[in-house]
Amino acid sequence: MWKHPRAFGSLCVVWTLFSCGSENVSQQAATPPPSVPSLPPSTPNLCESRASKEAACNDGVDDDCDGLVDCADDDCGGATCGLHGLTCTAGACTLGGVFEPLPALNALRHEVRSDSAVFSFLPLEGAADYRIWELRDPSTIEVGADGRLVVPGAVYRCAGNRPLPEEWGEVSLGGHVLDYRRPEAESLLGYAYAVDGPGRVPVFALGDPAPDSDERTGTPFATSRVMNYTTSRELRDELLAAGHRDDGIVFYVPAEGDGPEVRHFVSDPQEWQQNRVYHLFYTSPAEHGVRSRQEGMVESSFRLLGQPDEHALPVYRVTRVAHDVLALGAALRDRYLKQGNQPLSQLAWSGLTEETTLVLEALDEACPFEGLYAARATEAVGYAEPFLSLPDVLGTREVTINGQGAPGNEPKVIARSFVTVSSRKAPEMDFYADFQSSGIDQTYTETDRDNGAKRLRLTSELFDVDFYNIELPSWSLGNVLGQLWVGYADWAADTNGKFRMTPKQSAELRSDSFVHVVAEMDIPSTLRRYPQILISDRMAPVQDNLERGSTVIVQPFGATTEIQIQLCKQRTWDVNDQCPEYRLGRSTEFEPAYDDDETPWLPAPVPGEVSGHDLPVLFDVYASTSRVYVFMNGAPMGCADIERGTWEEGPVSVTLGDVLYHSGVDEDIVCGDCPHAYLKERRLTQALRRFDSFGFKSGVKAPAWNEVTMPCSRRLD
Repeated sequence: MWKHPRAFGSLCVVWTLFSCGSENVSQQAATPPPSVPSLPPSTPNLCESRASKEAACNDGVDDDCDGLVDCADDDCGGATCGLHGLTCTAGACTLGGVFEPLPALNALRHEVRSDSAVFSFLPLEGAADYRIWELRDPSTIEVGADGRLVVPGAVYRCAGNRPLPEEWGEVSLGGHVLDYRRPEAESLLGYAYAVDGPGRVPVFALGDPAPDSDERTGTPFATSRVMNYTTSRELRDELLAAGHRDDGIVFYVPAEGDGPEVRHFVSDPQEWQQNRVYHLFYTSPAEHGVRSRQEGMVESSFRLLGQPDEHALPVYRVTRVAHDVLALGAALRDRYLKQGNQPLSQLAWSGLTEETTLVLEALDEACPFEGLYAARATEAVGYAEPFLSLPDVLGTREVTINGQGAPGNEPKVIARSFVTVSSRKAPEMDFYADFQSSGIDQTYTETDRDNGAKRLRLTSELFDVDFYNIELPSWSLGNVLGQLWVGYADWAADTNGKFRMTPKQSAELRSDSFVHVVAEMDIPSTLRRYPQILISDRMAPVQDNLERGSTVIVQPFGATTEIQIQLCKQRTWDVNDQCPEYRLGRSTEFEPAYDDDETPWLPAPVPGEVSGHDLPVLFDVYASTSRVYVFMNGAPMGCADIERGTWEEGPVSVTLGDVLYHSGVDEDIVCGDCPHAYLKERRLTQALRRFDSFGFKSGVKAPAWNEVTMPCSRRLD
């Protein structure tokens, strides 16, 4: 079974000022950071009625607070719910004509970030992939001889598989658990709803921060954490304040009823199992009879439906080692059981400029692989396969992006939803690039090429660009579909390939305020390939000047993706010469801890759960002369105190980066059961990274931060 290489090291995990071992890099006390407001517990969106009935039927807002949103509300029956004649019919936004009636995606939610939209939904049983495309003119769509729709010029952006390893823990639906043999049939606890509605209450999921509540070496799965489930908003807020991880709403249950009662049993420490504590959920009277006689605590959590109705889905209990997690629907149950390369139930669309209707579809087989689409075409050279120019084929035929299945696949649609979205105003920044604005010269002109050193320099109206140790001329850079697409190959598949892109405009670092940096990027990573954000008191070319200054690097890192903050002080950085890393605390890092380690787990979200090759992840980085904060998709990820004298007030550069290092021997890809099967089969020796919404603003206030549950680290390793 694949295990992350770093899981076998001898490093230790620390939190704030605790220490272990003798090789710590000691620091002087940092200059006190600018005033930091306390971060209050997050709360779910509580409905505030703004109309007596549903006023709009396509905005995702419950206007009358009856628990029914848009077309699900009877008020919207027959109403328009989008462009091109989309109409609310039978509780869903539908379009007749060539579109056959199909089930809609369940629990569909979306977030618009400036000119991009990100969608999430409940995985569907039988779906092998998902895709999204823009509905422009329904009158041009035809039905092929095989019944599939033919959409002239369509761009299909596919979800692909989650680049995660298979589950390595003891996971099951039944079996012997703490003196009770659970029949597999009892894993079906009852039924619940994926969406809100009248007479329903949400069930919140919260990850326990206790030191023994997760695997000592961490995992890339949110399910490895001991979970607490509750319908009480008061208890939820108390647990969040105590450092529990917010995993959101998992499903909705009846506010009142006499359905199966879900009980939560917490055992006393089991001495014969190194004081292991069991956290179990059940509805079985037989199991309750056993648990009520055992040493521990039993409490009632909530009630489910005893029988399915038209809109309810089954709730399954999945047992992982010594704790249970709850899954709504068979597809999510199977994901929790197996993990690994299963379809990602998230999609994204970039380049929004006006109101746009998007079609989201579940497919019965994976999207076909059509080649390595990039911003420009290149020929095969060395170990690098050719890049195909996406701009050259856009509008001429149907195009599939991020297809990971067999090239000849012709997937059939098994579920479909229509969503109409509009772009939002970009954040106010001193510098901001959405990679589609008109009036800006988007061309990148070559200014220097060193074929011996495999070095390439480019410039544009806004940026200085550097490629290092790449297979010339196998590189690609340009604005595609409202994103920046970067492609390259490391020379001979055996060198330290790097990409650096720095705005010609600098930011201003201060002691009493922060530089706020934003950037979107896809984050699938290994120990040898990953994206970066660099903030440096050196100007471009930053990589060449690192030794003469100080630079903070934020990067997703490793096959299961941890978020790192590194500090390069008067030294260079390279893929095989990493700078000291701040010990942010226990989150998903593969850092073995000692048995007596009492360091709590951080309430940070799990990056692996949002890792996809066409899924943008939003990073916010705040930097002053004394502190750095990092957020991922709006959630706090880590905080670092900068040693006094590291940075002085003055101009700093902000750089987007990417690395590809000895790609031909990437141990997280080439092994038999590695998590990155797609990269192994299709682009082992090439990097394709997508960036968007990149900008920065100087002189901003510190972000809200809870230093009790997310302490700032001073320790560098």
